[in-house]
Amino acid sequence: MWNDNEEEEETDKVYIGAHEEEEIGERDERRSLMDTIFSWSIEEIVNRDLYRGEVPTIPKSFSSSKQYINSFFPPLIEEVHAGISCSLEAVSQAAIACVSDSGIQKSRCEKNKKSVLYEMSINKSAYTPKPADIILISESIQPKNQFQIRKNAGSCTLGWVIKVKRGNILHVRASKRI
Repeated sequence: MWNDNEEEEETDKVYIGAHEEEEIGERDERRSLMDTIFSWSIEEIVNRDLYRGEVPTIPKSFSSSKQYINSFFPPLIEEVHAGISCSLEAVSQAAIACVSDSGIQKSRCEKNKKSVLYEMSINKSAYTPKPADIILISESIQPKNQFQIRKNAGSCTLGWVIKVKRGNILHVRASKRI
């Protein structure tokens, strides 16, 4: 289980994103990058045009340091989305790691967050997850293509690797309950 006494690096302190009623260029300081990623449905992730025409051009000059910093967040969101989308296109060639017999244990739910923290033990494989990896957790066998992911979207969960212990024990923040 999760050991709160261990020193742990928090990797989700980048704040980014816009609520639906805001323009994409407006930064919401309360919403982290992971909150934004976890808010995407599988259909939104595979939609290559999700942010097409919505990301403003970065200005050549800035009136404040806050404007400078905020101007880079929408392109970052678009870039992260494109990266995850492309990864799902190549899912049949993706490296996999199978959860071991000891399985997945819920560590804790965080207040004011929809995500849940888990500790999972994986079998040794060619792929060793690293902190900050975004992973697809599937209840079934490895999906062969985007169609299978879409068809089984309810059994797929995005996860963000927070910590790896002994090479095979992962602390993962999942976008929903597993």
